[in-house]
Amino acid sequence: MSSVVQGGRTAGGPPASYDTEQYRPGRAVTDWEPEDELFWKSIGRKVAHRNLWIAVPALLVAFVVWQVWSVTATNSRTSASPSRPRSSSG
Repeated sequence: MSSVVQGGRTAGGPPASYDTEQYRPGRAVTDWEPEDELFWKSIGRKVAHRNLWIAVPALLVAFVVWQVWSVTATNSRTSASPSRPRSSSG
């Protein structure tokens, strides 16, 4: 069962309506209007907060992995031979 939120008029057109089923997890969002007050209060805020709770930790983990990898790569030996003796200059 799909619930539809209806409200204000679009620019000279029919009243705007938003199908709440398309904003459920796993669905593609085809209509996103955060500037529309009715949309933001009824659907947009909830969807935006859900997306932020997922995206921010995921981006943090991605940054940490990238940072650790770059530090590891720059501090590793550049030679292909793992047992290359160091030259002793005295």
